[in-house]
Amino acid sequence: MSPRVIPIPLSGGDRKNLNKELARARSAHAALSQRAKISRAQGEKMLRAAREKLQEAARLHCEAWNAIMFCGGPAVDSPTIAARSTVAFPYSWFAAIVSTAALR
Repeated sequence: MSPRVIPIPLSGGDRKNLNKELARARSAHAALSQRAKISRAQGEKMLRAAREKLQEAARLHCEAWNAIMFCGGPAVDSPTIAARSTVAFPYSWFAAIVSTAALR
């Protein structure tokens, strides 16, 4: 898209006013883009912290489920495959197979 063409007014006072408004718009753009950059950085930092907390919760859920499976408890609240894969917990399926085989 091509830039917007603004016709320059003919009188001197109008030209001065237009230049003043354009300078004000440019400075507002610079200030707002700087604030947006700072806000984006803060938001990304909060997202990283939230992802880490969710990953830790999923890991603890997998460990708790493996512990109850090792004891021979019920497989009521098993973690999802996605939860196991996001925390790189590869042996949770093995614990379920071993514990159900031991119950037979």
